Amino acid sequence: MPELSDVRVLLTGDDEADLDAVRFGLPGTIEVAPGLTGAVAAMRLREFGALIADVNSVQDALALLRAARRARPATRGIVLMPADQAPRAGGWELVEQAAFTVVRHPVTSSDLAAFVEAARRDYAQERAGFVRGADAEGALDAEATRWLLAERRLAAVLRRAVGRWSTRSQQGVEEAVARGVAAASEATRQAQGSPEMLLAIAAALSDAGDVEEAA
Repeated sequence: MPELSDVRVLLTGDDEADLDAVRFGLPGTIEVAPGLTGAVAAMRLREFGALIADVNSVQDALALLRAARRARPATRGIVLMPADQAPRAGGWELVEQAAFTVVRHPVTSSDLAAFVEAARRDYAQERAGFVRGADAEGALDAEATRWLLAERRLAAVLRRAVGRWSTRSQQGVEEAVARGVAAASEATRQAQGSPEMLLAIAAALSDAGDVEEAA
C-alpha cells in the first residue's frame, strides 16, 4: 500500500481566499484548482485519492461529485458545507449519500486533516486490493480478471454504504457485502452480462442520491 502522504488530494471551490485558508495545515500533496472547470481539468490529468470541495450549495456539491465520479471513480469526495445550512436537510442528505464525508463549517485544520487521512487510507486500501488481486490472479485469462476487479469495485461501494448506515459489527458488514456481491455477480452472469454491468451497478449505487434528486 502506498504511503498515505503520497496520495494526492485535490482542493476546489469558488473562493480562492477560502481555499488558501483550508489548505493551511493539511499534510501531504495538496493541489488547488478553483471552480468546477479547474477541478475537472486537474482530474483528467492526474489521479487523486481525495477531492475536498468547499461549496456554498447542494448543486455545487453534487456537480463536483458527479464530475469526480466520471473522471476518477476511485476518488473519495470530502464536502465542506456552509455553517448556515442544516445537514441532512434541503438536499444535503443527497450530498451525504454521494460523498465519502460531509463536514459542516467551521472545521479546524486538525479535524479536516483527520478526515483527509481517512479518505486517503480508504483510497489506498482499495487500490492496494486491486493490485494484489491482479497479481494473485495473473494466471487467469483477461475475462476472469475483469470479473474479479468489477466484483471488488462493487464490494467497495457496498462496504461504504452498508458500513455507514448499518449497526452491525464489522464482520456482519463484510458478510452482508460478500452476499450482495455474490448475488449481483451470479445474476449478471446468468443474464449473460459483462463485468462492465457490475461496474454500472456500483456506479448506480454511488449515484443513488442523483436519482432521488431527479425524482
